[in-house]
Amino acid sequence: MDGLAEGGIDWALDEFNRDLITLGMKDAADAARNDIINVRIIVHDYMQDGTCPR
Repeated sequence: MDGLAEGGIDWALDEFNRDLITLGMKDAADAARNDIINVRIIVHDYMQDGTCPR
């Protein structure tokens, strides 16, 4: 399955929302993306156990 690291999923920045996203917001999203790829942030898979972590 392709994830962030493989380019299978990502957030969209395009002509429809570019004017709504500040440089700080883009930097924060890029930092979170990198932290997920580098396993500094663990994304919980709800479909695995049907629960949301607290």
